[in-house]
Amino acid sequence: MDKKNGITSRPPPFLPEPKAADEPGKTAAGADAAKIHAALSLGDFYCRERQFDEAINAYQDGLREDPSNAELRARIDQLRKGKPSTLTSGLPMGSDFSSAPPPAQHSTGQGKSQTPGRGKFLANALGVTSFILAAWGWIYPHPYFLVITPLALLPWLAVIVVWKSKGEFTSVSLLADDRRGLLGVLLMVPALVLAMDALDIGIVYEGHRVLFLAIGIGLAVFLANVVVEPSILSQPRHLFLMLIFALPYGYGAGIAANALFDRSPATVYSAQIMGKDTHRGSRSTSYYLELSPWGPYPGGDTVNASWLFYTSVKVGDPVCLPLRPGALGVAWFTVERCH
Repeated sequence: MDKKNGITSRPPPFLPEPKAADEPGKTAAGADAAKIHAALSLGDFYCRERQFDEAINAYQDGLREDPSNAELRARIDQLRKGKPSTLTSGLPMGSDFSSAPPPAQHSTGQGKSQTPGRGKFLANALGVTSFILAAWGWIYPHPYFLVITPLALLPWLAVIVVWKSKGEFTSVSLLADDRRGLLGVLLMVPALVLAMDALDIGIVYEGHRVLFLAIGIGLAVFLANVVVEPSILSQPRHLFLMLIFALPYGYGAGIAANALFDRSPATVYSAQIMGKDTHRGSRSTSYYLELSPWGPYPGGDTVNASWLFYTSVKVGDPVCLPLRPGALGVAWFTVERCH
């Protein structure tokens, strides 16, 4: 603590109560060294955690106590210019980031406190829930509505949690040991599973409509994350990672919504299985059925099939294909056994 410029006062709740022997005297300028030191320490901690908006707010708290403090102004200027690397590498301007105290308990503005234990429990609970739904949706997505709907809603739940947590969680984190990063799975996991499940729904190819669905819904969830966490704009890796997963999420969620909310009657066509094929990738296997000419495909068609359906049919079997116009205007069909 700087004993040259300070007075005796109670510091913010995220710092320990100073001992009476360490309490400084008050300078002529009236600046409280304890509050300035606390603002620097907390701001440095947020910089290390890459929560730059929170860091600026912490530094500004210190400036309200001492508007002429050049060290605080320099930190804020660097963050606003989008150059946080000078603050997060080494020991900038004489500050030790490793000693910055984590905000283990802080006020949320409503008289309540957020603790690391509660935050870790919430992150783990949401992470486990997403993986359970993902396994269900990947292996056997039935009943379709019950598994796909919560998967599609998980990224929007992430947006709400980040918005309400006021810095306790982040939308995406590349730090594997950061409990806040667990929230990233609420976008990444549904994106992968929804996109894979969408392949099992046949669509009569209408390129522009499918593209609009993917981009429109993907950008919506992407922009929602940016709005609730503007600091991600200064983190190119995180920004790129979020965009990469937002687009397949938009495609999968769009195709799912197009089918789930379609209440129109189906036109049922029939076809015969002319062949079966598999494609083995490095991490997964895709299954395909070659069909005889039907409906909108007078030259025949090759469709994606689930492993369960693929193994239950053989070449020469008849299949039925109910075709619907789609709630969002993308015609779609499924391949089923004829009853």
